[in-house]
Amino acid sequence: EMPKNLLDAKTIENAKPRPKKYRLSDGGGLLLEVKPSGATVWLARVTVAGRRRDHGMGAYPAVSLAMAREKATAAQQLAKAGGDPIKAHRQALKDAKAARKAEEEAEARIFSKVAEAVIRAEAPSWKNPRTGEMWESSLKLHAAALMPLPVGEITREAVRDSILPLWHEKP
Repeated sequence: EMPKNLLDAKTIENAKPRPKKYRLSDGGGLLLEVKPSGATVWLARVTVAGRRRDHGMGAYPAVSLAMAREKATAAQQLAKAGGDPIKAHRQALKDAKAARKAEEEAEARIFSKVAEAVIRAEAPSWKNPRTGEMWESSLKLHAAALMPLPVGEITREAVRDSILPLWHEKP
């Protein structure tokens, strides 16, 4: 086991760019790569399936020295256990992106969002610009219970229940 914790905040702050990229070692396989642009990136040196690989773990200062040490330890433990930290990291990013996309798509199918989009799309064809405002206020007033629901989950009963109170009062 190599000596650890060779880097400190002062050493990292004083690492200036050079014409060619270079690396500072914290020991134990944790490296800080300093690029000619001045960008600094954490790398964990791991052995996966008998091959030495450098696993990127984010840029400094967004990823602190303490966080980099934790990530490097976790990556090395995963590699020792036969896993591939680089593949695992890529998969985690892919999963997070898919979850964000699903969340955005679900958000776009909420009745209030769909109603807004329809009103915006139809507005140019209306003679009176106030028509859109009237539609919006009517929906907010009379379909308030439907606003937070996904369009696909709105039932006939839900529509009936939202308009029943005014069915005989207003045309």
